[in-house]
Amino acid sequence: MSYLRPLPGGRLTEPYYFIFLAGYIVLSALTFFLKDKKRELVINVFMVFATVFVAISLNNAIVARSKTSNSAMQQADKAELMLKFSSGMSSMSRYSPVKDQASVKQFYDSAEQALAGAQQVEPQSVTIQARKAILYAESSRGKKAVSKEIAAFDKMNFDKFSPAEKAEKIDRSKALSELLTRVYITQKVAPEEYDHLKQIADKKMLPGWYQEVIKIQLEKAAGHKKQYEKMVADFQEHYLYYVIKMAVAIVLGILAALIGSIVILAQLFFLPRSPTKDAEKELIAAPGKWSYKTVFAVFLGWLSWEFLLQPFVKQAINLGAISEQGSLAVACATGGLYLLQNAPPLVLIWLFAFKPHGVKFLEGIRFRTKIGKMGIFKLIFSGIGTWFAGVPIVICATIFAVLVFKFQGSDNPIVSVVMTAAKDPNPIGAVVFMFALGVLPALCEETLFRGFLYTSLRRNLGAFPSMVLSAAVFSAAHLDLGGALQLFSLGFIFAYVFERTKSLLPSMIAHCMWNSIMFLMALTFLG
Repeated sequence: MSYLRPLPGGRLTEPYYFIFLAGYIVLSALTFFLKDKKRELVINVFMVFATVFVAISLNNAIVARSKTSNSAMQQADKAELMLKFSSGMSSMSRYSPVKDQASVKQFYDSAEQALAGAQQVEPQSVTIQARKAILYAESSRGKKAVSKEIAAFDKMNFDKFSPAEKAEKIDRSKALSELLTRVYITQKVAPEEYDHLKQIADKKMLPGWYQEVIKIQLEKAAGHKKQYEKMVADFQEHYLYYVIKMAVAIVLGILAALIGSIVILAQLFFLPRSPTKDAEKELIAAPGKWSYKTVFAVFLGWLSWEFLLQPFVKQAINLGAISEQGSLAVACATGGLYLLQNAPPLVLIWLFAFKPHGVKFLEGIRFRTKIGKMGIFKLIFSGIGTWFAGVPIVICATIFAVLVFKFQGSDNPIVSVVMTAAKDPNPIGAVVFMFALGVLPALCEETLFRGFLYTSLRRNLGAFPSMVLSAAVFSAAHLDLGGALQLFSLGFIFAYVFERTKSLLPSMIAHCMWNSIMFLMALTFLG
């Protein structure tokens, strides 16, 4: 799900927000106290009122999202990926009689181009400017070119940021300018300066290739020969294994795509085209005959909660600032935010649909560990097979989105925070992230979009239109234009396995595997 759907400016100063908040309070009270026809009238007014609020908030969120982009982060990560490959290739050349310096230079040139593209998008980024200065120094551009990049810190204008953010950026730019000057220009660090500069490298530089390089060069400038040589050896060994990990990950990805293709072909040619017989429809359709108005009310209540909560969340929690505390802090904050935003619709499903119709929750969402001849192990196997099938489908969707629609990746702002945290080698943080990004969405989103929405659609519609509609809502709810086609594809195949097995368990497993493995890939490529 989309963790951040910002109101414009992200502050508690939107006049319409307070008007709507007061309206929600008054209408909620009237709904609670009034009875019969008066209560029904208030509920209808409430739904119209909430629809207007959600429509305005969605429009503002889309406008705000259109003004922001992950392209700078994606370009910067691409540059770092090239540099990691370059370091790995250099490490491998120690064991080879052939010294391919041309390939190493190409990696550096590609990294410079990617960083230049990132800086065009975010010219006031302190992080990108620091990375650019380090890259110039490491590519032997000369002191003059490096000095020019370091001097660029003084020309940055942070007036568009809040006073607190402006102060933090000024402090960080001055600290990094001091560190880079001492390491690359004067190339001499006095003993009394060392601890201060090391703290800047640890706290002000984000984890990753650039931080490792600047810390190595700091030891060299400080004259710590043994420590410098040890860190260089560790660095070379680390990126030698990095290249090996990358090769293994690519091979495994190709194998997964091949297995997924086989799974798809088996579905097309060896299994019945219709996943559900007419006599089996009650096994997948919603057990209660609630109306589409009830379904709309659940989604309306969920989105109202998210948008009403958003300003308070943005005031209380800043994931960008938390990311400086390491991956564990970001993982805990991410999981907490996700539950805060996406657990309420599960309560609304029970309150609006299941409770009035006397339906038990697990039966209502069609969560079963055994259905007919399919026991829990076959259902789990179906979920794993669905994940494999998703690999070639999403690859094709991504290629189509890039070639036809010119999309360049996800627009979700949480991606940049997660990618940054993935560079922090904290195993506990990685485990918590796996839970926050893999388990929680699988439980909440599959319950909402497949267990409730799909089954509700299925009561009156056929399997295919229900799959298309539920997948479209699933994709749209993420407010992620760059990943819309991929999200639709995933939503469709999750609905398909749900329809075929008549149990929500396989789609939960496939969803959990997809998110978790994507995070593991981020750890492999960026860690």
